[in-house]
Amino acid sequence: MRKRRKNIARSHEIGLIWSKRAPLGPYPLILVLDGLKASFNVGKIVRTANALGVREVFLVGIPPWDPVLARGALKATRTRTFAEMKDAIAALREEGYALYALHPRGEAAFGSVSFPEKTAFLVGHEEFGLSVDVADYPEITLIQVPQVGIVESLNVSVAASIAAYDYLRDRKLLGTAKPLVPAEKAPSPRAPRVRPLPVAPNLP
Repeated sequence: MRKRRKNIARSHEIGLIWSKRAPLGPYPLILVLDGLKASFNVGKIVRTANALGVREVFLVGIPPWDPVLARGALKATRTRTFAEMKDAIAALREEGYALYALHPRGEAAFGSVSFPEKTAFLVGHEEFGLSVDVADYPEITLIQVPQVGIVESLNVSVAASIAAYDYLRDRKLLGTAKPLVPAEKAPSPRAPRVRPLPVAPNLP
């Protein structure tokens, strides 16, 4: 068990190195994952972010997790890590992002909101929610996924996917970006240019 944890931590570290080399997603949308269950939801959301062209994923207070769960998406999805949510919020403020926190009883609802170009969705733990008191951040709008069933809330990875898709729908961005180039296939800026050798003439 100890060896497995060590291997996961090492794989996680390597995965984050790859993700810092990954290209930014084409759309100015950021998903902020606050204290989520690393082994279950994070990988799914990273894969969704890559598929939908999310610019970055912020990982806040998330312990090492096995990047295999993201099926390679971590290598192609730009991430930033933060120890505390307040630091992630400060970075978003500085970069001019509008903040929306997913909440089952939010005052706003997907499908009826016009999102600013630079939008960030804050996604908290399914049981405990965000690690900060939203009342301390008046710029954060609580937003919900409208539901008619008896289940109080959706799985957090499903809710994050709906949020990202609704942003693209509202901004009329669906299908407008070119496919991304994976980090491992992107040309290295330090790679030397190799000139082809001259071809020797055919001698009689």
